[in-house]
Amino acid sequence: MKRKGMHETGGFQAVPEQPPAGKKSRKGLIAGGIIGGILLLAAALFGVAMACVGNVETVYPNVRLGGYALGGLYYEEAAELLSLADWTYPERPAVSVELPGGGFDVTYRQAGMLCDGETAAKTAYDYGRSGNLFSRTVAYVRCLIAGKDLTGDVFGAPDEDLIEGIVQAGVAEAQANLMDDVEIDAKAETVTVIKGASYIHLDTPEVFSLVMKAVRDGEFGTVSYAPDTTAETDLDVKQLREQICAEKKDAYYDKDADAIVPETVGIDFSEADAKSAWDAATLGQPVRIPVTVDVPEVTEESLKKLLFSTKLAEKGTSLAGSSANRINNVEKAAGSINNIVLMPGEQLSYNETLGQRTKENGYLAAGAYANGAVVQEIGGGICQVSSTLYYCTLQANLQIDKRTCHYFPVGYLPAGFDATVSWKSPDFKFTNDREYPIRILSWVEDGQVYVEIWGTDDGTYVELKNSSWLMYTNDEYPEVATGYKAQAYRWIYDSKTNELIEKKSEGVSTYNYHAEDIKYPEPEPTPEPTPEPTSDPVFDPWAPVMPTPSPEVTPPPEATPPVTPPPDAENTAP
Repeated sequence: MKRKGMHETGGFQAVPEQPPAGKKSRKGLIAGGIIGGILLLAAALFGVAMACVGNVETVYPNVRLGGYALGGLYYEEAAELLSLADWTYPERPAVSVELPGGGFDVTYRQAGMLCDGETAAKTAYDYGRSGNLFSRTVAYVRCLIAGKDLTGDVFGAPDEDLIEGIVQAGVAEAQANLMDDVEIDAKAETVTVIKGASYIHLDTPEVFSLVMKAVRDGEFGTVSYAPDTTAETDLDVKQLREQICAEKKDAYYDKDADAIVPETVGIDFSEADAKSAWDAATLGQPVRIPVTVDVPEVTEESLKKLLFSTKLAEKGTSLAGSSANRINNVEKAAGSINNIVLMPGEQLSYNETLGQRTKENGYLAAGAYANGAVVQEIGGGICQVSSTLYYCTLQANLQIDKRTCHYFPVGYLPAGFDATVSWKSPDFKFTNDREYPIRILSWVEDGQVYVEIWGTDDGTYVELKNSSWLMYTNDEYPEVATGYKAQAYRWIYDSKTNELIEKKSEGVSTYNYHAEDIKYPEPEPTPEPTPEPTSDPVFDPWAPVMPTPSPEVTPPPEATPPVTPPPDAENTAP
């Protein structure tokens, strides 16, 4: 019967040879000598370290923080390094993730940063310097042998739920971009697409794991994610044509969005060229396909240089003497036309733009002209805005569709350049008959109402001129002026040569004087009747002889010049 653990040797048990009693193994002696030597060397090195630690002015060796090796750096050098790494700004990217079709960032704050770069550098410099010389030496030797990562002293626990949401949004956007990612190089006449984009799947949990590992390990920087792209697909010419081909379209201005819609570059390709480039690429790689490119004449860049680039007109008229109610009405009217854009061919109606002037709409009672009289009327004062706008439309060389002058003169503009309005008539209307849109700006500032019109330079400019003459409408006193008339003109010049291109008449405006300002002649006094003699006078030859009186001659009245009305009253009816 065999005993467990023994071998049979010729019927006898084989017993291991034992060393003689009282003698040590030679191997044991050698091992003990090596260990002793190591201990002596370690003790010697520790002694050297103790002698040196007190003079070390840099971060201890092999100290790392947030993926940066700071060992051996002076404090100032470590602070500068972390500053260059954007640690001073917690909203800067800590981890930038690169994905096919896009990417996203996780900031230092989202990664759990608790301090700025200078504080982090001080944390690294101060490590191991507390306590006595022995404890400092122990810390120094540990750093020298095993290193020390202090990332956990500067970064707290990251908000995993927040980071997971950032990853989900970034992956979803990149996945969508893969389907629409088309890079057009018009100069090189190529289009680059991703081969098999619809077959590339971005694994959100896998991307999240990569990000969290980088955050926890403090390995900040760029993380690239390469998805599995083992699927194969043939070129779908129809799908590719739908994806990259387009008809040429000019850029244009969208009034509703107040923005320029970029141009569409016309693109087409040869199916043979596309298939050759497609077959040469692997799934997930960019495919550069030669194409024919048709660039529109009107591009977003060219349109930006043209639209609203030139001040076509500007005018300010004084509100001096206006009541608070009148200024309120002027401000509301100016605000109603401010920042209005008129497209080519579009008409502006002043009444429709302002709407009915009522208390409910914020208008107040102020001086106005109505039926040839000065009255207090809701909305009084708005004609100063319509008149200032009319003056600017003439300067901007726009088409005037409807305009009525005031019944009485106004004092804030030259004769012939005013435009009265009332609800619902008369109205002031004009059309933008220029090639490009115009923008109207209007506001009240420093006691004046201002209007500007911005558009595109067409190579011309306008000078406004007028002439006036007195009118005589009283049949009883035909020599007495009762008002005056004014003729307004637009003189249009070439901007480069300053040559007169056209003289355009703006019609004749008729202004009546207020009754109290008309200077009628004083009536002649009625002569006293001569009494008849009661008897024949006795002739006295010695009585003095009286001369015969001659008739009195009244000089003709002088012509009355135009009278400027007070600025607080204006016409709201013709």
